[in-house]
Parts: sequence; C-alpha cells; structure tokens
Amino acid sequence: MSGKFDDGEAVELVYRRRQQLANPIEIVGTQGVSEFANDEAGPVQREWRSADFIVTASRLTQAGATFEPEPGDRIETTINGTTRVYEVMQPGAGIPCFRYGQPEEITVRIHTKRVKA
Repeated sequence: MSGKFDDGEAVELVYRRRQQLANPIEIVGTQGVSEFANDEAGPVQREWRSADFIVTASRLTQAGATFEPEPGDRIETTINGTTRVYEVMQPGAGIPCFRYGQPEEITVRIHTKRVKA
C-alpha cells in the first residue's frame, strides 16, 4: 500500500486520544475487519472480529509529535448523518491494538470495537 487511499474507499475519521478527548485529530482512512481465533487446545474454539481502521501512520500527529494508537483512544465516523464511535482495543490477550501494514511503517491497522457515543 502506498500510504494513499482511493477516493472510493476513503472515509473521514475523527481520532481522539484517551487522555485528550477534547483535542480531536481529523484524518482519512479505510475501514476493514480482522478475524481472530484462540490458539488454545481444547473442545471450545473462540473466534471474534474487530472493526479496523487503516490510516497513514504519519497522520497520527498531535502537538507536533507522531504517536501510536493506545487502548482507550476513540475513532468516530459519520455515515449518512449518523456518528459511530469505536474504541481502540486489544482484540485478545497478548495481541496489540494495532499493527503496521509494512516494514516501512507507512500505514497502521488499528483494532477497535464499536461503542455507544
């Protein structure tokens, strides 16, 4: 991925740091889904999905410094006049709340869950 998004898949996002909810960052990204399953042996296999946002890593900037997503941060989207709020979270024990899309760390995939506004 080049770090740029096609107009057809781009969505405007409002990113709010957990500790600075009053200072939102407006960015553009794409929405996606990740699927996870537990690695534990046993009769019950647990599977779950996260709502993901893929953004250009260098756009995650506040007060002149770039940052990495942290659990508790929030992402908002407005689609057809309806605002949806998602919270950055770790999708499972030992799984980070984000991952870079390539070794050069151009894009970042942020794992979230939808929460009430």
